Amino acid sequence: MSQPLKLGKYHHYKGKEYDVIGFARHSETLEEMVVYRALYNDDRFGPEALWVRPQSLFLSNVIVDGRAIPRFKYIPKLYVGCSLTQAPSEFRAQVESFKNSLRADYDILDFVGLVAGTDTDVFLHDTDCVRSCDLFVAICDYPAIGLGYELGVALEMGKPVIALARHAACVSRLVLGINKPNFHFYRYTELFETLSVIANEIAAEK
Repeated sequence: MSQPLKLGKYHHYKGKEYDVIGFARHSETLEEMVVYRALYNDDRFGPEALWVRPQSLFLSNVIVDGRAIPRFKYIPKLYVGCSLTQAPSEFRAQVESFKNSLRADYDILDFVGLVAGTDTDVFLHDTDCVRSCDLFVAICDYPAIGLGYELGVALEMGKPVIALARHAACVSRLVLGINKPNFHFYRYTELFETLSVIANEIAAEK
């Protein structure tokens, strides 16, 4: 079965969000179908109501105000990684604020952090975020063994990677020397300056 769609969150043109959780075929016609759940409390069917729709209809356009727009628009998945153990609390707070600003346009995959879960939970969850994201954003201001590992996983998988660091940050030459086509490094003065860099990278991947 061809699957031009990705699993993940989609924005419906009427404003609601849905999560595509699988693909199927109609048992009689073999028509390709999309299985998705509501990410809101449906008035008739309650929270996380499940829906099935023909894939051709899911991918179709609708006419709104005289122009054609997608019926469902994919919400790209971003994973933002950074130093946690060695980074000051002020930096971690800045990263959280940065991630929150991204949530309006992207599905942000959150790392476990310093407190929740076991060490194994952290490894399994965070590496799964790297594997499932559409773009990995690595903030390299402070040394981080975990971030370096995530970078390696992302690069070997061919994931698009944007690495960021303040102009004054001392970044390993091993990172600065990465010459893979899926990797780009940028310096910044304020982290929020890089929002356009991320938007351009996502647009280039479409």
